[in-house]
Amino acid sequence: LRFNKEAVQNILRDVFLPWYNTLRLLIQSCDQLKIDKKINFIYDEKRLYSSISLNTNVMDTWIVSYTQTLLDFVKQEMNAYRLYTVVPRLIKYIDMLTNWYAKLNKKRFKDETTLEDCLVSLNVLCYILLTMAKLMTPFTPFLAEYMYQILRKLMPQSFSSDEQELSVHFQMIPQSDQSLVNKNIEHAVDAVQTVIGLGRFLRDRKVIPMKYPLPEFVVIHYDPSVLKDIESLEDFVRNGLNVRKLTLSQDREFYGVEMCAEPNYSTLGKKAGAKLKSVTQLIREMSDADIETLLSKSQDESPLKIIDEVPIELEDIHIVYRVTKQTRFEDTAEQGFVVLLDYKADASLKEEGLIHEITNRVQKLRKEAKLNLTDDIKIYYSVEPHK
Repeated sequence: LRFNKEAVQNILRDVFLPWYNTLRLLIQSCDQLKIDKKINFIYDEKRLYSSISLNTNVMDTWIVSYTQTLLDFVKQEMNAYRLYTVVPRLIKYIDMLTNWYAKLNKKRFKDETTLEDCLVSLNVLCYILLTMAKLMTPFTPFLAEYMYQILRKLMPQSFSSDEQELSVHFQMIPQSDQSLVNKNIEHAVDAVQTVIGLGRFLRDRKVIPMKYPLPEFVVIHYDPSVLKDIESLEDFVRNGLNVRKLTLSQDREFYGVEMCAEPNYSTLGKKAGAKLKSVTQLIREMSDADIETLLSKSQDESPLKIIDEVPIELEDIHIVYRVTKQTRFEDTAEQGFVVLLDYKADASLKEEGLIHEITNRVQKLRKEAKLNLTDDIKIYYSVEPHK
């Protein structure tokens, strides 16, 4: 038996604790709702289905659809006894739930939008955690049972009194519901996650904490349908990066962005054979206009280009983006996206960042004092002139 203590600690830190903390977020939000609005939250599946069918919140629709995709994948892979593909996918799902859905919807859980929005979000989160507990049963039987018993307290009376519902181990593995699947939104959120990831990378590079808002974030992509997907989730991009303005553009020239091409040897080597050297040289000599023409061609056209009698597809080249103009932006590029971050904050944005900093420190003191979110506190502070 190979036992790695560090690997166990990593799983605990990266998987189990975030999963458990998401459950805590649900319970704390329900407790706060009871204190503030005198509402005792009970899971309502009809409210969930109604909100998803009406697509009242894109992120709700996404996480529920993504869950159905996961259920299909797990069933398919477990039927083929491919456990090694299932576990990484489950870990990725927990990351999507905790670091994307839960983080981007905290205001809704805490009733900082509208009461109906709060109730819908709590129902969605409850559904997701309940499904997760059932799905994780073969892999983490004790933790899944612990989570399930906490969630049972939020279930309707008819659910709680049914003997089959007494334990998660009496349940069947959940099956996907195709009426809840929305692949278009899944693709849109994939694009949003990519640009938010690039934006966070730029913040890290300039050492600017997420607590401090910034003026503008620019996303450049050649495909208007991709930009339209991102536009449909504009609020989540702005909130996910804490920026005031999101600009979407196909106009690379305006921002001084140029393209150059590099060969993808993994696919090109087999095609080109002895001509690989000459084809490589010709690909590198492609102008910005040549690459633009290549990208504008329909994917149904095959091949997109012939170089030295070798058919070239989009997969045979890597497109590299370079920003040649000196601007106020920090830039990076990946997966066809060029992103620019305006990191020069004015006085009002700096003041807002300071407020977030103070709030964050108060929350840390709460944690050190082992206080609940529902506990009232008094704050004492002093202000000293900046030296």
